[in-house]
Amino acid sequence: MNNRVWIRPQELVLGTVIGVFTLSILVIVGWFFSIPELLQLHPAFVPMQFNTALCFLLCSICLNNGNHFNRQENVIPVIILGITSLTLLQYIFGIDLYIDEFFMEANIVTNTSSPGRMAPNTGCCFMLFALTFLLPEGSIRQLEIKGVLSSFIFCLGLIACGGYVLQLPSAYGWMNMTQMALHTAVGFMLLGFGMTVYFIEKERKLKKALSNPNKLWMVGYAFSMLILIFLIDMNIPLGVAGGIPYVILILLAWFTAKPKYAIVLGLLSIVLTLIGFFYSASSGLPHWMAITNRVYSILAILVVSVLMYIIKRKELKLLALNAQLDARILQQEEKGKLRDEKIDQYSLIVANDLFFSFHSMKQKMGDFKDGHKNLLGDDGRHKIEVIQRSIHKLEEVIFRLKSLFATKVDRIKKVSVQQIMESVTAQLAPTIQENKANVLFRELPVVEGNEGELRLVFYELMKNSLEAHVEDFPLNIWVSYLKVDDFYHFEFRDDGIGTSDGGGLGAPIDAYGNRSGDAGRMGIGLKMCQRIMESHGGELWFESAIGEGTRVIFKLPIKQHPASDLKEIIPSVSPVLS
Repeated sequence: MNNRVWIRPQELVLGTVIGVFTLSILVIVGWFFSIPELLQLHPAFVPMQFNTALCFLLCSICLNNGNHFNRQENVIPVIILGITSLTLLQYIFGIDLYIDEFFMEANIVTNTSSPGRMAPNTGCCFMLFALTFLLPEGSIRQLEIKGVLSSFIFCLGLIACGGYVLQLPSAYGWMNMTQMALHTAVGFMLLGFGMTVYFIEKERKLKKALSNPNKLWMVGYAFSMLILIFLIDMNIPLGVAGGIPYVILILLAWFTAKPKYAIVLGLLSIVLTLIGFFYSASSGLPHWMAITNRVYSILAILVVSVLMYIIKRKELKLLALNAQLDARILQQEEKGKLRDEKIDQYSLIVANDLFFSFHSMKQKMGDFKDGHKNLLGDDGRHKIEVIQRSIHKLEEVIFRLKSLFATKVDRIKKVSVQQIMESVTAQLAPTIQENKANVLFRELPVVEGNEGELRLVFYELMKNSLEAHVEDFPLNIWVSYLKVDDFYHFEFRDDGIGTSDGGGLGAPIDAYGNRSGDAGRMGIGLKMCQRIMESHGGELWFESAIGEGTRVIFKLPIKQHPASDLKEIIPSVSPVLS
């Protein structure tokens, strides 16, 4: 299916702006150079006044500024409102404020009550334009009102054009006052259409709902069609079924949200059809034939109204069913999410149990090997080391799974590093007392991250520092932080035995003081801590030397991305098992 939009709303608005601007410039040139053909489309027609052309020019500039989404200044609408208000005051109070020929002396006064004065219906259209742009537009309802006012500008222009076509001066001239020029009526149709498109687009963007924008802007267009069809009906003989065109009006109910509008438009059409029967010109045909034509027209209006009402009712029911279906789908998705969360929580619990079980088993194997190294011999120690390495691989796999499930369960949230350190210190309290260690840390900040993973990092670093102690000497561990730009830099520092490979994160180093292949006291490993930091958008590195202790530094972003944007800690588990 091709969903390509051939003409964008901004392009439609720009097209109307160009049309109105060109019209105004042509008329202004006609006044300056006295070219009657540009002022009157026919010698018997009223000319477009200079003030009218000037207001059209200002309207095109105002609408163009809005079309490019610049900050809309109120100067231009205020000028238009001032000119039209003064013009209408002259009509109301029968006075002359000397504004009609202020810019240009009028030398063509065909069907003009006062030289240079714009028609009252022209002034009403310009006043509607100015008010439309001066009214606030912060809400959907305000934009809907602006759309309705724009449609009424189109309506007045269409009625005037229809009057010229049907030769009804009362449609484009009010009483004995100046009449609206034909090209003025065309200009208002263009202007009203462009304004309607402009405000519908603004309403759509504000609503963010492409499927069901409000259709209040149809009011003016429906009203203009109603009046135009009525004028046509009044000017054709009774023998013609002049009420049939009202069916087109009822079809506008398709664009409305409620079925009742089809009935309302149908009733209005029937009333106007009956009025047209009594006031239309006689055709000389038998009276029964005129009555029959009217009855057929009313039957057609009734049938279309009822069918449109039924269609809109079914459309509403279909929309309601679709909404219910969407709600059920969302409900099932929420249930699925809850079920997945429970599975992840259960998996995290199982992974935790397995991890600490294997960790305990590995430690006991190390203690057994150290305590019975004389009895085991080289072959026995080698077998225990093989078992330890196998357990370590399983432990690493379980840790990776544990980190994955922790990421799914905990997600990203605000985490107190102070509370994590207090919890880790309490958890390792027996080991701290056994090693006569002093753990010193000041008030640590709150960060954003996965609490389970960050807790494992602090636990591992603390445990590694405790394992790096020198026998018969007290161990000091300092934990501090520093804010640098958009990161928190944390530092773990101890005065333990240190390691000779202190230039970076060597993969063979799994804990402080452990050489490559030494599985005596393997922890999770700095490599996994580094991966956790990278998954949070940070880094980890360390400096160490034999006899000088170890200093581990890692940094975390102050502001984390959403959990869905985190890097995956576990690209694959199978290579570890292989």
